[in-house]
Amino acid sequence: MMRRLTGMLFLLTAVAGFGCGEDTPTPQPLALTKLSEVASGPVALELWSPSSLSVGLNRVFYKVSQGGQPVTEATLTQHPVMKMMGHQHGCPSVDPDTEASADGLFEGALVFTMPSGDAETWDLTVDVTPAGATEKTSLTLVNLPVADKDSRRTLSVDSGAGARKLHFTLNFPKPPTTGANEFVLTAHTTGPDMMTFPPVTDLSITATPEMPSMGHGSSGNVDPIHQGQGFYKGQVNFSMAGDWVLRFRVARGEETLGTFEYAFDI
Repeated sequence: MMRRLTGMLFLLTAVAGFGCGEDTPTPQPLALTKLSEVASGPVALELWSPSSLSVGLNRVFYKVSQGGQPVTEATLTQHPVMKMMGHQHGCPSVDPDTEASADGLFEGALVFTMPSGDAETWDLTVDVTPAGATEKTSLTLVNLPVADKDSRRTLSVDSGAGARKLHFTLNFPKPPTTGANEFVLTAHTTGPDMMTFPPVTDLSITATPEMPSMGHGSSGNVDPIHQGQGFYKGQVNFSMAGDWVLRFRVARGEETLGTFEYAFDI
């Protein structure tokens, strides 16, 4: 289980985090949509998000009430489960801090690794323990729709005890366009039970954009650096419109673990 946000500014809100001073814009309020809700006894839970859920990194917000009254201090633990024919697995997640924001919402994150479908469904169980309570209440949001997106890449790495998979997703706070684009690359490995996905925090990653049709790259790029909890923040400069390939090289120390790439039409 990944640790909680614990007051850490969520990386996808830092649209200009490589700037400083007055060049950094003030974050704007988010427009949220309620995606699902469930209740068990006196405890009710609502799931909100700024967009529909999709493969990759998703910001999620929870509104909790007990006996009809808002709960602003509680422990929320997320358990996402993909249910397939005769098989199930989880995905990476970041649990909210124990105190709600000023608007009464608990913010967390879910990194979906595959879309939902006719025979594959995502359920999300959230254990809620309000402050002062001695027992948790488990509430399950069933059949959450998760759209497909070309975000995930996987590397197989020899760990000495057999191969293990490293899971990556590429995420942009805004749709990529010409000029500088900040991004977050998530990195996790699979736990032995297929339900936990520990963050991978010790990677050296280089990002190299190339425009195949023109035979050149670009300047002003920033290799992704680990910010915490398996989130690596970087910047890519698409210097002109057209077709681009963004290649990532992943290393641990002096050992190259592998490469992968994404294609863009800017």
